[in-house]
Amino acid sequence: MIFETSRLLVRQLTRDDLEEFYQFNSNEQVMRYIRPPQDWDQAYDFLQQNIQYYQGFPQFGRWAVIEKTSSRFIGSFMLKPSEKLEGSVEIGYAFFSEYWGRGFAVEVLTGGLQYAFERLLIASVVAITHPDNVASQKVLLKCGFERMSDYAEEKNVLRRFTRINASLLETDRLVLVPLSVPQLALYLEGGDKFEKQWALGQNQRTVSPQVRDMVNLIALPKMKRSKLDNYLFHTFWLVIEKSSRQIVAELGFKGPPDKSGEIEIGYGTMPSRRGQGFMTEAVGAIIQWARSRPEVYFILAETEENNRASIRVVEKNRFQPFFKKGHMLWWKIAVK
Repeated sequence: MIFETSRLLVRQLTRDDLEEFYQFNSNEQVMRYIRPPQDWDQAYDFLQQNIQYYQGFPQFGRWAVIEKTSSRFIGSFMLKPSEKLEGSVEIGYAFFSEYWGRGFAVEVLTGGLQYAFERLLIASVVAITHPDNVASQKVLLKCGFERMSDYAEEKNVLRRFTRINASLLETDRLVLVPLSVPQLALYLEGGDKFEKQWALGQNQRTVSPQVRDMVNLIALPKMKRSKLDNYLFHTFWLVIEKSSRQIVAELGFKGPPDKSGEIEIGYGTMPSRRGQGFMTEAVGAIIQWARSRPEVYFILAETEENNRASIRVVEKNRFQPFFKKGHMLWWKIAVK
């Protein structure tokens, strides 16, 4: 099973689904805005392709939608890297016509978005529809999608919609994920427990006892006491590379803004991923996020005077040096 809703279960396809899969993909009414109807051999090959896809990408794919009360195969749901729009994750669905108009589309799309955003930590998804498929477009808009510029595919001009995961930040190569209290607690356990639960690349990550104690004694209690989303100034922000789905860096703030609107940032790149510009890109994203916060006016950073890699990060993001104490340099950037 991939995910479930109150009335639906979404699971991987199996060879036992062949008859229903053929009936679904050969149905002209269902396939009207999707693809040409398939004959038996085409449906068989297509089913095999989808099942094989799971081996390389178990968290993505095209899946069966099952009605819980009847255990019937009633439709299909898809979440996978787009073959049409490079760097995008595409979402889609379809149902047998006898299940139209019963709210299943909104239900499965809502559940699929929750799976994509909370389980896979995906920053955004796209949906593509035929211009005449007005019903599907209404569903997308109802589920919070925004219409973007049209997408040209061969001779067709298709409608494109996007839904952003407001909890995350996204750059060209990265997704920045601020951890909630339970997520941070799990992350501190190390041993790839966090990575396994969120379908991320595993690397036998460890957490030092000093860091674990500091977070348990200071950061987590402050996060629990924080009002609204102020916990974001106490938690870890994980930096995840999209292509590998691996954690490549961590960054965060050392508390909320003071009376002058100043916050201090700290960061570190995983040793095996240094020298690839990830931290420069991530700090740039967090600066843009800080600009949207009315209480933040300045971001500070502290570096060792001989740490050229860390200094390059702040210099490339236009921080300016303003203070030196011993071997430590202090940097500042205005965000207002």
